[in-house]
Amino acid sequence: MPSYPPPPDKPLSRRLFVGAGAALGVTAIAGTPTATAATRIDRAVGVARLGDTVHILGRTRGGWVRVGADGSARPTRGLGAAELNSLSAAGGVLLAVGADRTVPAVWESTDGVSWRQATRLDGVDGHLTASGAYGGVALAVGAQLTLERAPRKRIVLRRTERGWATVPTRGLEYTDEFTATAVGGDASGWVLSTVDASGSLLARSADGLGWTPDTRLVDTAVKSFDAGTWVANAMAGSAGLTGPRRSLARSGGQAVGLLDDRSYWLADGRIVTAKV
Repeated sequence: MPSYPPPPDKPLSRRLFVGAGAALGVTAIAGTPTATAATRIDRAVGVARLGDTVHILGRTRGGWVRVGADGSARPTRGLGAAELNSLSAAGGVLLAVGADRTVPAVWESTDGVSWRQATRLDGVDGHLTASGAYGGVALAVGAQLTLERAPRKRIVLRRTERGWATVPTRGLEYTDEFTATAVGGDASGWVLSTVDASGSLLARSADGLGWTPDTRLVDTAVKSFDAGTWVANAMAGSAGLTGPRRSLARSGGQAVGLLDDRSYWLADGRIVTAKV
């Protein structure tokens, strides 16, 4: 495993973080179901807003579905056997990233149901695992993989008005063998989370090209950022967390994403939400 530059901030332990959140009032995930009992969601990769509509991309036994805030779950078209890892929105379209078999790829949609493959990195064995938007630009982050399917070299794609292109980055070399789990932006610029055996390593960037190591979050796998708040899974247990000043926990819940003041979780085959 590579060594990484020590972040400037003191590492934040899960115990200290949860304690700080509890002092403000921890909220259990009671939430509102957004999938019917008849439609069991086995996996959910993200949540995004397009216009006034919230979209969740999930997988059932029958394939990928678009789950709406009204509880509907509609089969998608165009994703086939895609292995997806993240959902976001930018430039008036939804973005789903992952791999087409073993090739990193991005799909786009204007309604969450019909998808088209927007780009793929032919000749590259790897996958994309995180996507997000900031300042009108979208990034998709992943890695080339070893024969054992472990990350070995960082991949970053950038979407502009001219389309998708792979971009060179500086300062992320220490993350080459870590999985990227979330990318987005806040008031200070871009923020990226990668995960090693101990927790999340956050890095920051003003332009999405040059990166500087930032905070470490111990025992925490960040799933999503939104305006300076994050939602994550605790690596050593089933708890879910939100930050930086609030925490949220539910036994058996899996973080899906975060929009404004509401977090989204997959629990017992359905999507539930909770106010952060």
